[in-house]
Amino acid sequence: MKTFAVDEHSVSAYIYHKLLGHEVEEVVMKTSLPKRFSAPGLPELNHSQVYAVRTVLQRPISLIQVSTNSIYLVLIGDFGRRLQEVLRLHQSLVAGKRSMR
Repeated sequence: MKTFAVDEHSVSAYIYHKLLGHEVEEVVMKTSLPKRFSAPGLPELNHSQVYAVRTVLQRPISLIQVSTNSIYLVLIGDFGRRLQEVLRLHQSLVAGKRSMR
């Protein structure tokens, strides 16, 4: 937090000013979204849940307030697991390229 407090370049300008509560123009990232938002073995999301997940995936920073037994927690956990798999694959590819040099 100290780095954030004294160095406005420690994060993107958008996130820096958004976290400080400054007025900033909304940023919508162009990203390919899945056709269905669900996790294996769980019920389909309702319209407002899909909207919330879509919004989070298209913004640099988001906050969703949910109850502790919410489907969002499961989806976030599933997303985190999938992100870890992608990061591991990326690290393996980078390591493989380095060893080929």
